[in-house]
Order: sequence, then structure tokens, then C-alpha cells
Amino acid sequence: MNTRPTLRRREEFQRAFRKGTRAWQDNLQVRTYQRGDEGPAHLGVVIRSTTMKRAVRRNRLRRLIREAFMALQAEITPGTDVVVIPNGEPECDQLHYIAAVLTRALRKCQVWDGTPPSWPEPDQLKRNPRATGSVT
Repeated sequence: MNTRPTLRRREEFQRAFRKGTRAWQDNLQVRTYQRGDEGPAHLGVVIRSTTMKRAVRRNRLRRLIREAFMALQAEITPGTDVVVIPNGEPECDQLHYIAAVLTRALRKCQVWDGTPPSWPEPDQLKRNPRATGSVT
């Protein structure tokens, strides 16, 4: 049985959109809402097919966001609903980059209770746009 703390119902997403706080960080918009209970933080991810055309890329980004959230969940204020909305492709598709960007956005929303993570800053992890990926 899957007991992952995720947002599933339409009402949960709407509550975060209408009453929650929001923050932008790089290509991620994060909306948070305090439920008022002491349960673990819950995650919802919204990726539109108009934002990212390829399903493979959408699913990979969704997995990275979910994995980053699970690594950070202990430091997020209990009873928080977090909705992550990517706006376009991320600058880098590494877990550390996604986690660092998510951490910055959660700090802006004032739901981050932990210390800054020990991984590199997002600016240091961005991919080089001139790199072709081929070796000659």
C-alpha cells in the first residue's frame, strides 16, 4: 500500500492555490498552505503538457521533485501542503539542483525549519548552454 504523503483531491490543490502563500525560484513556483494539523508535509506536483511537451521529461521532473521533497520533508513545517509548479524546463535536471531550488522557495514561503543544505547552490549546478555533450 502506498502511504506517500501526496495531495490527490482537487479541493486540496484549490486550497493551496486560493489561501496559500507562493514563491518563485528559478523555474519553479511553490505554493504552500498550513493545514493546521501536526501531520507530515504533503506534496502535489502540477506539470502541464503545454509547459513540457515530452511525457518522458515531465515524468522525470516529477520524480526528481518528489525525491527532493522526500529528502527535505523532515525540515518542512509539519501540517504543510506544498504544491510545486514548474514553469518550463529546469536549468539543470540533477537532484541536487532541484532540491536546492525547492529549499530556497520553501524558505521564501517561511515553511522551512531546517538549516541550509550542504549541497552546492543552484547557480553552481546549472548546465553549460554551450556544451554539446559530444566528445570529438
